[in-house]
Amino acid sequence: MRLQKYAFAGKFSLTAISVFALILVAPMVASFNTIYYGTMITLGAVGLFPFVIYASVFAIAMFRIVLAELLMFPIGQGSYEGFWRLYEDAADSIVPYYQWLFERPKWLLFGAFFGATSALIALWLVVLLLKEPGEKRTTELLANLKEAVISHFEKSRKLPPRTDGQLLYRDLGMDQDGFVLDGFGRPLDYDVRETSFRFRSMGYDGRLGTDDLCIAGSVKKTVTTVLKKHEAGILKAVKDSLKNPGIRFRIQDATNTLEVESRLPGMPEFNELVCPQN
Repeated sequence: MRLQKYAFAGKFSLTAISVFALILVAPMVASFNTIYYGTMITLGAVGLFPFVIYASVFAIAMFRIVLAELLMFPIGQGSYEGFWRLYEDAADSIVPYYQWLFERPKWLLFGAFFGATSALIALWLVVLLLKEPGEKRTTELLANLKEAVISHFEKSRKLPPRTDGQLLYRDLGMDQDGFVLDGFGRPLDYDVRETSFRFRSMGYDGRLGTDDLCIAGSVKKTVTTVLKKHEAGILKAVKDSLKNPGIRFRIQDATNTLEVESRLPGMPEFNELVCPQN
């Protein structure tokens, strides 16, 4: 009897530790969000599977009945009986399912459940203590960086340069060495075009395209021309404005100048908050 208890405890512990370790190691090779929510859904599906089927059958039956009433399409008595028969069959499957489930080896069933639940709690703590605070810091940093880059452009009339795919603090006019880091302590990806830019953090897991956080912005280039000295430039600006609605010009009588604002036609713009897939 004592040996049986020891054997049960050993198998239970081995199963629980194996499942726990497997789930915690999985984010190293897959998306953290996929493992976290996948574990949660799997536990719920195994524990509530027959109720999910039961509710689904009921919802489909009610949807068809309501749709038929709205469309004034009569449903025969046989169809109603078919719906309820299917509904009753789903209800009748609840008890057999749990009987089948508890016929599995107890050490396997409870060990796997305990290991998966413990891993889910551990992942939740990671989200609560590390992931969410890091994402909050990164979100605030991205918003501040966007304003800083636009402010830098307004002062220097050019966007900060890109260095090895990232942005240096000094190129942003800050008295600090190194690359700009996200809320997780990793350098932000920085992409810059002629009139637009984008910052990208690869999130908590550090993988491209999983839980990335991005922000983008754009600037308008203004070319100021003195009217009396550059009549040819004025004519060109007028012609360009007629050809391309993206170019606007304005004559300022007080300063006797012409301002031409352009986003440079053909230059792709970044999406404001959406990260690309690669």
